[in-house]
Amino acid sequence: TRTGPDHNPYSSVPVAVNGVGTATAVSAGADSDHTCALIAGGVIKCWGRNDNGQLGNNSTADSRAAVDVWDVNGATAVTAGGDHTCAVLPLGKVECWGRNVYEQVLHAVDVQRLSGATAITAGGDHSCAIVSRGAIKCWGGNAWGQLGNNSTVDSNLPIDVQGVSGATAIATGAGHTCAVVAGGAIKCWGWNLFGQLGNNSTSNSRVPVDVQGISGATAVTAGYSHNCAIVAGGAIKCWGWNRDGQLGD
Repeated sequence: TRTGPDHNPYSSVPVAVNGVGTATAVSAGADSDHTCALIAGGVIKCWGRNDNGQLGNNSTADSRAAVDVWDVNGATAVTAGGDHTCAVLPLGKVECWGRNVYEQVLHAVDVQRLSGATAITAGGDHSCAIVSRGAIKCWGGNAWGQLGNNSTVDSNLPIDVQGVSGATAIATGAGHTCAVVAGGAIKCWGWNLFGQLGNNSTSNSRVPVDVQGISGATAVTAGYSHNCAIVAGGAIKCWGWNRDGQLGD
């Protein structure tokens, strides 16, 4: 256990979260020290750091136990990003709360011009959703092209990602986005300093590019600057930054 002026004790073994109940999904924030869970019945509870209101309980006080997100019911998905959180609600509506410097949230209100969402993901300063027919819409910060619209201009409204259809899963990192598309391929876009786009390059891309050597993918997840996917046969492949061995090779 490590202690100090800037650190509460940490645990090297799993500990039970207080006050959660029956959870059906969980998401840990990207470099923001908060976690949120979807509870049976569509309620959301969050805990941890809350300096930007990312816990959604009309407060900025940190919480060491799970607290209810204010006025969210019937949720079907939740994602915790960099100091912000988003959820899919009935009829595919999306609500977000927390830090909004790059317009990645509309502080506990509906994300405008977005409906029919089936999946949601929150990154460092941007968010994305899968909508009807597997199209993807993203909003927020776009300095590295992580919104996928061949631009580096931030957007306070959801915009279409170019060249993606049939998406079945999506994940966002600090400044990049990846999606599983029809046929089990994966496409990524945005920040690529550490090869996290998987296209044998370290150049950023403002539009989706194909990840090399991936087939039969069924799921993808993104860390700060690396990604991992479940591929054919249940194997896992990872790519991107590997300073701490996070690629598992």
